[in-house]
Amino acid sequence: MPRRQKRILVGVLGGLLVLALAAVAGVVVLAGSGESADEKRERYAAPFVEAANALKEAPGLRFDDGTYDVQLTSFGDYTGTARIHSAVAPIMRTDGSLYAQLGASAVRTLLPYVSGGGARSWVSMSPGDLDTLSVDGSVPESPEAAGEAVLDAINASTSDFTPPTDGTTAAGQPNSGTGNTAVTLNGTPALMAETPAGAIYVTAASPHTLLHVPDAVFTGETGDGADAPQNPQNPQGPQNPGGSTDEVSFTRPVADRDPGPATTTFDGVTLTPLDAAQVSKVYDELAQQAGTLDDVLDAGVDLALGVPTVDCTLEKCSYKVKVTTYATAGGDDAAATSRIALTASFEVDGKKGVGACTTALTFRSDQARTIGCTTRSAAGEMKDAMADARADALVRSRALGGARVQYSVPYYGEGLVRGVAQIDVKKLVATLQDRAGR
Repeated sequence: MPRRQKRILVGVLGGLLVLALAAVAGVVVLAGSGESADEKRERYAAPFVEAANALKEAPGLRFDDGTYDVQLTSFGDYTGTARIHSAVAPIMRTDGSLYAQLGASAVRTLLPYVSGGGARSWVSMSPGDLDTLSVDGSVPESPEAAGEAVLDAINASTSDFTPPTDGTTAAGQPNSGTGNTAVTLNGTPALMAETPAGAIYVTAASPHTLLHVPDAVFTGETGDGADAPQNPQNPQGPQNPGGSTDEVSFTRPVADRDPGPATTTFDGVTLTPLDAAQVSKVYDELAQQAGTLDDVLDAGVDLALGVPTVDCTLEKCSYKVKVTTYATAGGDDAAATSRIALTASFEVDGKKGVGACTTALTFRSDQARTIGCTTRSAAGEMKDAMADARADALVRSRALGGARVQYSVPYYGEGLVRGVAQIDVKKLVATLQDRAGR
């Protein structure tokens, strides 16, 4: 082949190669600019979906909404505290049963028949009892349920992943490569989405995790952005539900990115995933608490008490009282049974605590029957007191010339009647210890 022709051919090939590269570059540019609205929305939603799915798969979760501060496991068990009657009360849930250690005021609100005060009492309650105590909010059934609730808010058709933060129709500072609104939440770089339930925040850094969620995600009580955190540039909250996106800004390099306006949360829920080791410690605490549930008040049953009868002889002391049971507003239906316990203590000749007895019976709702218990532990004290009284009477009789003198020994009985939750404590503790090892 002549030298001239070879050079021409090489030149043509080179020209074709350049054209091919230009064509490829053109395809890349066209593909980027041709992203559909659904694809763009899916891309913007991705950090929030990732965070919600991570929550669903977490072994456990710390849930803090200002009322509840509890550690929740994948089984739905939790332990922690709740603000009840202006006091912080220990609270736990296991296998769907809810228990709280309440002060006297809260106990009397649920169970008016309970008198006295002082020490806190563990009470078995229902969600309806929490309403009676005016406890706001609720704890999700599990981390998975919490994640699903967040996903429902994120997937709402009106959720906006580029909401404004400056009161204009323009989106906030986009996160590099995503187009999401970036803010600094309580000092942490975050991405913000506005949902029908309120503002949801995830970490700006990947892997994305949830930072803050509005109460309405879990209560279902959506409002007009009441839970949306405030920021200096836009105290009224997001003004553009549909949002608009800077089509160029999402390609800005990380070094040029502004962290976004500073934002502070006041209301809502803080969610913190727990790892397996942390969940194991949660179960250790639950098992320890469960071991103390041997005398738990049942908020599902109310009682009407008759006039008690107390009788002491030289051999024994007994306490009896008529009891009528009623299902409370938060209790089970009329066919349910309740366990009614009686603890009685006795005083002889002014000396307290000389004898005690306890018993428990199963009642049907709206049933009236007598419950009573007897103890022989006061017999010794009664005999001694009676002997002293007789000796004193003999002295007085002699002083009166042999006149007949009556003598007696005063005694007193006090009873505590209550509806108690039917709990197999040993089985419950074993179950929780088993879960701790999983």
